[in-house]
Amino acid sequence: MTEDAEGLTLDSVDLVRAPGFESEGVAVEDVSPGINVVHGPNAAGKTTMAEAIQWLLWPETSADRATVLGSLSLNGTDWRIELDGGRVSYQRNGQDANGPPLPTADHRDRYQLSLHDLLQQDTRNESFAETIERESAGGYDLAAVHDELGYDDTPNTRRKSEVKEAENAVQQWREAQADVTDLQRERDRLSTLQDALEEARDAKAKVDLLDQAIEYVETRDELQAAQAELDEFSDVLERVDGNELKTVDGLEDEIQEWTEKRNAAEAERREARQQLGDVELPNEGVPTGRIDQLKKRRDELEGAQDRKRNLEAELESVKASRANARHDIPLEVNQDELVEFDPVTWKDVSRFARRAESVRAERESRAAIESHFEDAEVDWFDSDRATLQRASQSLEQWLATPSPDNTETDDAAYRIALVSSAMLSVAGIALGLLVNPALFVTLLAAAGVFLYGYRNRKPTDTGHDPRRPYRESFEGTGVAAPDSWTEDDVHARLVELYDALAQYEVAQERNQLHKTLVPDQENLEAKQRSLEETREELQERLGASPDATDVELTVLTKRILDWQEAHDDVVGLQQELESVERQIASLREQLHTELEPYGYDDVADAAPATEVIRDLERRESRHESAKSTLERTQGTIEEATEKIESLETERDTVFIDLDLEPGDRDALRHLCEQVDDYEQAVKDVESAKAVAENERSDLEAYAEYDPGLEKRTVPELEDEKREAVEVADRYDEIRDDIAEIETKIDQAKRNDAVEAAITAKERALESLRGQLESDSAAMVGDVLVGHVQETTLEAGRPVVFERAREILTTITRGRYRLDLDEDETSFRAFDTAKGKGFALDELSSGTRLQVLLAVRIAFVEQQEQDVQLPLLLDETLANSDDLRADVIIESMIELARAGRQVFYFTAQGDEVAKWLAALEDTDAVDHSVIDLADARDLDRTVQVPDIDEISAQVPEPPRPDGHNHETYGEELDVPSFNPHRGAGTAHLWYVVDDPEMLYELLKLGIDRWGQLKNLLERGNGALAVDDPDRLEPVRQNAAGFDAFVKAWKVGRGEPVDRQILEDSGAVSDNFIDRVTDLAESVNGDAEGIIEGLRNGEVNRFHSDKTDELETYFEENGYIEPTDPLDDDQIRLRMVERLVETGVDRADANDRATALLSRLG
Repeated sequence: MTEDAEGLTLDSVDLVRAPGFESEGVAVEDVSPGINVVHGPNAAGKTTMAEAIQWLLWPETSADRATVLGSLSLNGTDWRIELDGGRVSYQRNGQDANGPPLPTADHRDRYQLSLHDLLQQDTRNESFAETIERESAGGYDLAAVHDELGYDDTPNTRRKSEVKEAENAVQQWREAQADVTDLQRERDRLSTLQDALEEARDAKAKVDLLDQAIEYVETRDELQAAQAELDEFSDVLERVDGNELKTVDGLEDEIQEWTEKRNAAEAERREARQQLGDVELPNEGVPTGRIDQLKKRRDELEGAQDRKRNLEAELESVKASRANARHDIPLEVNQDELVEFDPVTWKDVSRFARRAESVRAERESRAAIESHFEDAEVDWFDSDRATLQRASQSLEQWLATPSPDNTETDDAAYRIALVSSAMLSVAGIALGLLVNPALFVTLLAAAGVFLYGYRNRKPTDTGHDPRRPYRESFEGTGVAAPDSWTEDDVHARLVELYDALAQYEVAQERNQLHKTLVPDQENLEAKQRSLEETREELQERLGASPDATDVELTVLTKRILDWQEAHDDVVGLQQELESVERQIASLREQLHTELEPYGYDDVADAAPATEVIRDLERRESRHESAKSTLERTQGTIEEATEKIESLETERDTVFIDLDLEPGDRDALRHLCEQVDDYEQAVKDVESAKAVAENERSDLEAYAEYDPGLEKRTVPELEDEKREAVEVADRYDEIRDDIAEIETKIDQAKRNDAVEAAITAKERALESLRGQLESDSAAMVGDVLVGHVQETTLEAGRPVVFERAREILTTITRGRYRLDLDEDETSFRAFDTAKGKGFALDELSSGTRLQVLLAVRIAFVEQQEQDVQLPLLLDETLANSDDLRADVIIESMIELARAGRQVFYFTAQGDEVAKWLAALEDTDAVDHSVIDLADARDLDRTVQVPDIDEISAQVPEPPRPDGHNHETYGEELDVPSFNPHRGAGTAHLWYVVDDPEMLYELLKLGIDRWGQLKNLLERGNGALAVDDPDRLEPVRQNAAGFDAFVKAWKVGRGEPVDRQILEDSGAVSDNFIDRVTDLAESVNGDAEGIIEGLRNGEVNRFHSDKTDELETYFEENGYIEPTDPLDDDQIRLRMVERLVETGVDRADANDRATALLSRLG
């Protein structure tokens, strides 16, 4: 449908009388401009009502005895139509008028989608493909017109003998006519020869002289003509270069441009002045920063209002908290008394509770410490700690000092320090973890030892024993010496000293910790007595029962403090709320004061203030724009005026320099147009003068020169030359020719062959003249029909075809795809589930109906012109299952949503229920349900069931509950996959990982990947899933699956079937059945067929025929020369394809493995 088509809608139909309605009619008033579902029992008048609607639109098609009244709307105009016995009258908006502009009655079948009529297409003398082609061409069967009128692209060959006789007669006539023509030409030539022969005697040896004379006279004439042409030009042309008019045009274009600029600037200046008056602002506009100030006030007002709302909500919440806190206080006191309670008392109670808890904790701590230390033993050492430290330091220095036998860097001290620091670190960590964290300080000592050893790595002098002072120092401590003063024994003794120091430190730490941690018993008992006195005092002050526990006193105190805190929050929020309200009033007053000078009233809150400020911004913007425009346009006007004056002066100078009046363009154009001719004339004169002088010199050089030759004309000289040449060269020949011609003429006068040939020709042509006219008409008609078909195909087929393909894909849930053959002259339907194409005549009646319906709807949508007419559907859903019926209904609803009126006639209650279910879910389309039984007061009526009672025709697949992907496939009994048939034929189980999604798709009747792919690419993909992103893993798996199919086919030829065996010519009728069985047993594998034949599986099949069949398979791609890919190569290609679709490579490997596992 074109974009400018107007919608026509019927408002009422009153069928007064019609065949079958002689005594009573039926009136329908409540006609919807959208969807109208008209139902009634058989013979209720549905078909007649549909015909009545078409009669109103095309009265010339009405029945003779029909009387129909109707009203309709077209492009906002009301029409009234009265049809009575073939006579029709129209009123437009209540006034008599001619009928509305509608398509001709030839187009009415486009809008009638009756199940009976659609299926009747099969009964016509045409194929279903031709029906589809005709529908895509707008309903015109051009091929039928071609055949009916007997058009053909070749002449009729039934009268070949007559044609042959005519051809012979014409040929004989042509030969006789040619002889006559030749003889006439010879007779004409005879007079010329006789004249030449008479003059030949006087013309000899003048040919060269005459040639030169002619050359000279021609050049002389050319010189005179050139000079005469030059003299016609004006002398002023010497000053003209030919570009003056173009220069003037360019200057005038510039003058025009600057004039237009000035005019535009003046108009823009007037508009700017008008705009300044419209905005009604002071000349200086709005002061700088005023709008920002207003916005700030507005933002403050908005913030204050938000703060007020928040405070009010917070106040309510705090009041509720205060009420809850009061409810939890078990004291008979009023609010004022609670307020007056001294907070210090409650602090005393809190301190009392903490003291009680502290005393209890000290008791428990003392008991725990006593228990921990009661078994601890204190180690005593023979030497004190200082002595042990001096001894260990002496040994450390001894080890760190290089041996007197070594002059290199001594690493022994470093190694000892390293080992020592490690041991100290281990000991420190163990003590810290097991005894007291304070013992982690040992780690510092370990670090010091390590640092000491590292710094003492230095060369030693071998001249004396540097270790002796340290040995003597150690022996002076009185500590037991090492077993020997070797490095190993000294190191071992140093470790022993480290252990002794560590034990000493542990013992000291234990004793100190015991003294520190054990509380003083007397001090603890004093705290307990003070605690009891405080408890009695608090019970008296609070009025609590004497047996109230410490916890109860604390809780009571906490609740009163909570109430007082909540009460303080209420009072504070109330005060803050009052302050915010005062702030709001102040801000509103400030805004009013600042906006009043610009004509604005008081603003209630931030929202109207925002609008006012925006309006002021717009006014200010227009004010500033207008002022800027005034300044800019004034400069433009001044510049343009100055530029125009300068350009006009320059333009007038061009005319004055050429002695012309300024502005005389015609004279200037005339001069410029003559420049090229003038320059060429000058060149011609110069050239002609030089050539004439040369030719005259050559002429005077001839011995036979006669000055009179220079005065003769060229024609005279040429005539004389021609006579001389003819006579000199052909005198004898001319004489013989004259004799021969005269003889032929005499013989022809006595012969009647020409007259006989003419008579035979006329007789033969007369007999074929009628056949010629018939053949010409047939061939012209053939050309015209071909042109119309080509034009229709080029103009309408692509758009209609694409829309029909989309509708068919959606209606069939992706099962079928409408295709065009390569020559685009016939249709095919591709079954995506089987991976096979079918001619349209090979389809079932239900599928054919859906194809034809899709083409009809597509044509109406895409090709309709001028007026958008109602669609009439008569039980079109009868051959469709529930899923397809829903899609057809949705297509009609979309047409109605776009402005087309739709009538659906049916006698089936379930169809009415389907329409109602779909229309109730659609708010944007008006609809009406018309019961003809009620309108005609019939006893019988159509029973409309509840839509839930209508069972779906598509069997419910098993639910995936409790299944994973593998077990759900077993439950579905998924068929095995044949790669030869392509990825599109694979069951969805192979590519859909989610069992729940698979179940949803199967419920919709979508069970093959090709079906789902077709629906997503060419139909309404939303029918499959609501969220397209859910299908992304499916697309990726399908891409990997497709890569598997392509890789698997490498090295494997196409499958062989019976048709291919027959086409090969190697299998006779005697063997075709058995060889076909062999092909089916090996799944069409060509190599398997050849192998089976060579193994004798088909008895008595000759080996030479086997060789012939093998050659045919190889030449036609059924046996591939390459080897098939192995499993790893196939898997690698699948992984790469998955990665191309965006799958991570690791995930792609897993997916490829999973897909291959499903194939078994």
